[in-house]
Amino acid sequence: MSRLPLPWLAAIAVALLSIAASMRIQPGVSPGTVASGEVRVEPGAVAAPRTDAPPEPGCAEELSTVERALGRPDGELSDDGVLQACTAAQIASAQSQTCAARVRSALASAGTCARAFGAVATCSASSAFASPDWTREMLRTASQPCRLRLVSSLHQARVVDAPLIEQVRSMADDETVPGRRARLWLALGSLERTAREGSSSARLAAATLDVRIAQRLHAARGYERIYMLEAAGNAACSGCTDDVRAAIASSDPTVRRAGVAAMRFRDDAEALAALCTALEDEPIEPVRELAAWSLRWSASSEITRAACLERAATSDLDDNVRTTAAQSLFALANRSPAAAAALARVTGEEDPHAVAWLSELRAEDLQPFDPLHALEDAP
Repeated sequence: MSRLPLPWLAAIAVALLSIAASMRIQPGVSPGTVASGEVRVEPGAVAAPRTDAPPEPGCAEELSTVERALGRPDGELSDDGVLQACTAAQIASAQSQTCAARVRSALASAGTCARAFGAVATCSASSAFASPDWTREMLRTASQPCRLRLVSSLHQARVVDAPLIEQVRSMADDETVPGRRARLWLALGSLERTAREGSSSARLAAATLDVRIAQRLHAARGYERIYMLEAAGNAACSGCTDDVRAAIASSDPTVRRAGVAAMRFRDDAEALAALCTALEDEPIEPVRELAAWSLRWSASSEITRAACLERAATSDLDDNVRTTAAQSLFALANRSPAAAAALARVTGEEDPHAVAWLSELRAEDLQPFDPLHALEDAP
């Protein structure tokens, strides 16, 4: 297999923006996406936190970008416009409590639930100034299309509390449309994993949710089994191990694929062995590709992990598998010397430190969210 030229490293970094979405299982994210369409929000339906202070100079430009994007229907907003709104929302929401509140106010007063609404909601959700209280109120009062976009934004939520988990769980229990119910459970998986790092009440809610996800997965069949495996993967569900093992051994490649992805946040030797075995021995290319993708989310046992990915990046017969394996090495390079060295060999770069530096430089691009793909329709 010929080596990849050094400029290809930049292409890897750019491609990483869309690879998670093409898999539709993001760490924190998964095949559940958000609804599209221009559906008008009832005037005054949501009371967002307000502040009488003017926008701070550090976020005035970003707020202007957000407001312009939210005021435009999808047909008038390009992909670049969506990405710009995402970036502006992320910067403004991280700036200060005041700026974060202004972004939330802009969302609450948006006239449509077009793609920009989903991008702004999702890209501002990771702010340390995010408000679970506001999210709960928005979920309670917003129109259904807006609500579904908000549900997808929960994958990126950094601040999670027990009442938010309970509200989304109740929504999932009450939902009768399979696609929407799937989306809610996928979000619950992400909320569980985030809540484990929160307050004592959030951690307790996460432990309770882990049990519920495990019970529901164990009883699930058909389509429900697939999305509950994906929810278990988002959660790094500790009670789901036996059902994930059974999925990986399934004769159905779709089930195997979901089972492989459910291992991605685990750091133990069993998970790494299962992922490497799938990457090397699985006969179905999309399953191997997802195994390569799944290996990027932990840096444990870095030498074994990097060797597994390097073999795939240089020897797999499928172009997509080779590319995804190289992308995973790139994603790991700034925190795994073994991955940096492996990627240097794959690309022909003489200095592994240069590879690690480029990976660190593009670290923010390795976040498991693509604002374009995350706004596509789901069943």
